Amino acid sequence: MTNISSTNGNKIVPIKMFQCDFCNKKYKDRTGLWKHKKKCENEKKNNDISYSDKMIVGECDLLKYLIKENAELKSMLTKVLENGTIQNNI
Repeated sequence: MTNISSTNGNKIVPIKMFQCDFCNKKYKDRTGLWKHKKKCENEKKNNDISYSDKMIVGECDLLKYLIKENAELKSMLTKVLENGTIQNNI
């Protein structure tokens, strides 16, 4: 909630503003904010779901990449074990 002052003739009258926690929109009364929050929270939930779906796709790609890298590492280790030595090339 924010206080903003306005002038009414010679008097300064504070105006209470109510702000949405999700998108920071400001409203003059609580009912306006209340109605807005019902929509804004639903939109936030929908966005979170689509974001998590994207993460699952990204995690699948990461998993495939890690499996491929692991296979390459295994093949390199078996070559080293077959040779019996490790060569350091500087």
